[in-house]
Amino acid sequence: LDGIEMVLLDDNLMPTPRGLVGEAYISGKPVLDEYWKRPDLEATQFLNVENRYIGKRLYRTGDMMSLDKKGRFNYHGRKDRQIKYRGFRIELLEMEATLNRHRDISESAVMCIGGENDKQIIAAFYSLLEAGAEVRLLELQEHMQKHLPYYMQPNRFYLVNELPRTINGKVDSNKLLEIAADNSAGLEVPIDIL
Repeated sequence: LDGIEMVLLDDNLMPTPRGLVGEAYISGKPVLDEYWKRPDLEATQFLNVENRYIGKRLYRTGDMMSLDKKGRFNYHGRKDRQIKYRGFRIELLEMEATLNRHRDISESAVMCIGGENDKQIIAAFYSLLEAGAEVRLLELQEHMQKHLPYYMQPNRFYLVNELPRTINGKVDSNKLLEIAADNSAGLEVPIDIL
């Protein structure tokens, strides 16, 4: 687009070398200077970058990209786990935070499973604070609906003893996909909510 400049930066806000993945930042006249009535978002998304390479106000897109040898940008996913679902941009971390505020939930992970558009589901995996406690799915649904808009509601809930972790302590999304595919693992049967 005319008047828009995009740069790829690393976590130290330094330009990413060609071929390596960095976060995309944009600037230019068509880019707004602020979020309307959202100073919290403005503080995290708009940055004044001053270093020997850059000296301007940039908008943090959250898109992870690389620049190839031909000068083309290649998309590598989102930094913030934001997805597009049924025409809306959804932040999965916000859904997890809401689920974790439920009085009986110990921890949760939310992910999008499936292919394109109507075949996607939002799956919520959760563990309880007390072993043997019971939380009805209707109660979880009501909790989510109280705090989030209709388009940010999980389609399915999976009760797990604990969230699977990688060797580095991060939630193991591959194991969660296996759990979703294998309902015979003694897990709560998922119920379609939407």
